[in-house]
Amino acid sequence: RSEKLATAFDKALRGDGRVCLCGALGAVSASLPKPVALEAKSFFERALSFLLEGEKSITASKKDREWAFQILALLEGGMMLSLALGNLDSFRSAAKSLPIRPGSTSSKRSSDR
Repeated sequence: RSEKLATAFDKALRGDGRVCLCGALGAVSASLPKPVALEAKSFFERALSFLLEGEKSITASKKDREWAFQILALLEGGMMLSLALGNLDSFRSAAKSLPIRPGSTSSKRSSDR
């Protein structure tokens, strides 16, 4: 699932050359109207749930929650940095370092599958 999310972020980045809107809104959520901040929060909760295969992050194991948070942080941060640095290929480099989900039976990184 992490590679699917990475691919979606990559397509969005290369499609319009902009950062994820919810990522930008999340960064300033404390100063947004409450309904807008709640929508940004909902995006991140859905993304974490997607990574956790539909399980809510509050019911997932601590290791799985940390893994999903790390994946999402790496993708959002990688997107932001690649735009700021003017190097879209750096996003793909960052996405190649996605960690393996705890308990995964694969010895390969998720981006190598």
